[in-house]
Amino acid sequence: MKLLKDNFFRFISRGLSSKSIFPIKMHTKTSPIFSFSNLLKINKYFYLIFPDREIYLRTNGRVKFVTLPSWAQLIFLLVFISLFCWITFTSTQYILHSEIVSAKNDKIKELKLSYSKLDDKYNNSRKAFIKITLELESKHKQLVYLVAQKNKLELDLKKITKDLAIFKQKHLDQKNKNITVKSKIEKEKLALSNQIINLKNVMDKERDYSKKLIKQLESSQEDAKIISRKKEEYKNSAENLANQIIELSENIERLRYDQQYFADKIMDRTNDDLFALESIIKMTGLNLEKIISKNAKELGGPLLPLDWQLEDHGGEPDQEAKNFQKTVLLMEEKLIKWQSIHMLMRRIPITSPVKSYYISSPYGRRKDPFTKKWSFHSGVDLGGTKGQYVYTPAPGKVTSVSKTGPYGKMIEIDHGFNLRTRYGHLKKILVKRGEIVEFKERIGQVGNTGRSTGSHLHYEVWYGNKVLDPNKFLKAGKHVFKN
Repeated sequence: MKLLKDNFFRFISRGLSSKSIFPIKMHTKTSPIFSFSNLLKINKYFYLIFPDREIYLRTNGRVKFVTLPSWAQLIFLLVFISLFCWITFTSTQYILHSEIVSAKNDKIKELKLSYSKLDDKYNNSRKAFIKITLELESKHKQLVYLVAQKNKLELDLKKITKDLAIFKQKHLDQKNKNITVKSKIEKEKLALSNQIINLKNVMDKERDYSKKLIKQLESSQEDAKIISRKKEEYKNSAENLANQIIELSENIERLRYDQQYFADKIMDRTNDDLFALESIIKMTGLNLEKIISKNAKELGGPLLPLDWQLEDHGGEPDQEAKNFQKTVLLMEEKLIKWQSIHMLMRRIPITSPVKSYYISSPYGRRKDPFTKKWSFHSGVDLGGTKGQYVYTPAPGKVTSVSKTGPYGKMIEIDHGFNLRTRYGHLKKILVKRGEIVEFKERIGQVGNTGRSTGSHLHYEVWYGNKVLDPNKFLKAGKHVFKN
């Protein structure tokens, strides 16, 4: 206590000598600071500020007191000042920490909201895709029906043409017959005229015979009128048939135009979809043509050339019919390719295996976290909350489950078409080897097993024996959901 008191006196004396708070003379070269007189003055002012105090306590008529010395008052003052500073400091830190935590919580809420919106967009796009697929199938069936109707109309036209030729032949025969009758009538007229001239002199005598001849003439004229009326009827029938043939021809031309327009629309829509799907697959770094050629049996039917044998419906088809059937064959080829790419898209892992993540280490060249040397990183590290579920980005079959090694607890899934994905450093594995997993099925939990420095998911994508950049697949998936 004495040492504490001396140090306090020394501190007070320095303050007094530098700022002249108390009326103490400044020292000179011949008068040191810690002279006896100065110390006495300091001691005097100290006891003036902190005199010994007595605290009286009265209990049951008895009076007791507790003496509180100067040094104890000094200690209480220092403790109070220290406690006040400590409370101020901790309160400030608590307020700042609370603001930081609140900001982080707001950011987490925003990320969760963004993810839910993204999930809704994905579901909407998937429903739209299914709807478009059903529309294309129905339109294809309708187009096949129109082709059948067109072939039927062509057969009807050929039959009508044949009937018209037969009718023309009958009309020609009737015309020849009418000419024969006319010539016969003319001959009879000429004979009758000669007979009338020859029988003028004997007309009275041959009146009965003349009347009979007149009746025969009138009967012949009636026959001529009947033949003329039939000729007009045949002529009108021929004109009606000709008009029907012209109308049928116009209907066939209109049907051909509608068929060609409908086929062109389907081709344009199919080409747009193919371009969009090929662009998405190109973003992942995969070679689409190579995959299709290697998996032709699984993806689609045979590729038919444009000069493939056309259907034979009797007779020689015209050039427009050939062009339309070529368009239909080309459209069928495009639809087969469209179906093949959609089968492939269902197997490409373009969605994220975890719901909430950030890329803590990218694919490619990086410094190893243990050796601090440059090395190749064969995947991406998706940082996130330990224990959150890992989902399959595409359907497939579990081909490998491992619990030791640098990957720690690891799962490998074969998605078909030589595409595989790996998931390392898991906390828990929820599937077995050989198990078939569907899209977005839980397979494990994010952990920190194996050669790892923190909780994250090590995610790899393989095509054959070549490892690819998983970040390209994730970006392609974001592009799909965005559109």
